[in-house]
Amino acid sequence: MITLLSTPELVTDNVLYRINKLIEHIQFLKSRYPEDREANKQFDWIINELNIIRNLALYNPRFGWTTVQREMDRIFKVDPTITGYNLFLDFIFTDNPKRPIIHGLISKK
Repeated sequence: MITLLSTPELVTDNVLYRINKLIEHIQFLKSRYPEDREANKQFDWIINELNIIRNLALYNPRFGWTTVQREMDRIFKVDPTITGYNLFLDFIFTDNPKRPIIHGLISKK
């Protein structure tokens, strides 16, 4: 059984890099205009919002479905005649798993 783990994506790294650059620039603006209280309040608010976005980019509460999709795509390239997948996702390892069955049809129609 393969272990499905999500890996850091290039997109996330790029988002974090750009957020950090924005915060650096805003910090520079704050130091350039220390007497402008209204501007500094706005700068602080923007930095706070960017930190929230950074946390959202770092914390991915969802399961790594892209990993599953890549594996499905790889298998389909090996055998394009397949008509479906049996996918078992276990939370714990046990000799007698208890799994519900979810049936679905994915079609282009």
